[in-house]
Amino acid sequence: MNGPEFSRPLAVEEGKIFSSAHHISANGRERANLADLLGVVTIRTLEAELRFNPAERAVITMTGHLDATVVQKCVVTLKPVESLIAADFERTYTADEGVGDIPGDGDITIPASGHEPPDLIIDGIIDLGQAVAEQLALEIDPFPRASGAVFTGLARKSGDSGKSGPDGVPSGPFASLSRFMADGEEKPK
Repeated sequence: MNGPEFSRPLAVEEGKIFSSAHHISANGRERANLADLLGVVTIRTLEAELRFNPAERAVITMTGHLDATVVQKCVVTLKPVESLIAADFERTYTADEGVGDIPGDGDITIPASGHEPPDLIIDGIIDLGQAVAEQLALEIDPFPRASGAVFTGLARKSGDSGKSGPDGVPSGPFASLSRFMADGEEKPK
């Protein structure tokens, strides 16, 4: 693919981005490209409403709300699982490369507030689609599970490595330790 899977460039012209909300939605091709990128079965819908507010020190704040319908494979049954995603989010942008830099000798310190430094506005453009796609990636459930799906494949006793020798006696790196624990003996020192 050449370029972002979902792109809606917005020129940052003095005051024009602050005048109204920006509504964007992904078309079928964009949703298919995003589904491939994000490793999901399909993205049925993806739309967002975005607003901009000037902040301090040459920073612009974007607040947004995205709605999406995503289909993934259940991690237990591999059956399709549909998820409805609704998320509010915020991002900051600046054209000043020095804003958000961490002062000092090159050591990186993450601020206690948990806020990331602002994204750079490059050539006077903010890509709304890219911001929404990145937020969608954060919102997708990494381990979707179908209703009622229960994984029972690894039910073992505590300390059992799951490996057995030819005589049925547990083997593996912790087999000796588990035998000590089962016999009530002290752990080896």
